[in-house]
Amino acid sequence: MVPSIERRTASLRNYGVTVQLFVIVVGPTLLDIEASYVAVDDVLYKVATPLKAVDLCFKIFHALNAQYPIESHGAWFFLQTAVYGIKTVYDRESPSVRAIISSMGQS
Repeated sequence: MVPSIERRTASLRNYGVTVQLFVIVVGPTLLDIEASYVAVDDVLYKVATPLKAVDLCFKIFHALNAQYPIESHGAWFFLQTAVYGIKTVYDRESPSVRAIISSMGQS
C-alpha cells in the first residue's frame, strides 16, 4: 500500500473510523497533476482527470450506499444536493451547506 494511504488508514483507525472511498491526485502542484485515482479499500482505480475521479467516487458512494467521510461530509453533501440534485432518506443535513446553497439561489 502507498505510504500516504497507510498513514490515513492508521489515523482513521485510531478514531474508530474505517476508510471507505477517497480521491487521490498525484503531482508536484495542483496545476501539474500527473495522475488521478479513486481508492476503494485497497484497490486504486486510475481515471483520466481529477474531475472524473470526484464523479466516480461520488457515484460509488451512492452505488454502495456508503457514508461520506466525516471530515469531508460537507463537500460531498454540497455536490450531492447542489451539483447532482439528489436527495435521499439517508441525508444528514448540514446547515452550512444549506446556507451556501440558499445563497446561490437554489433550494
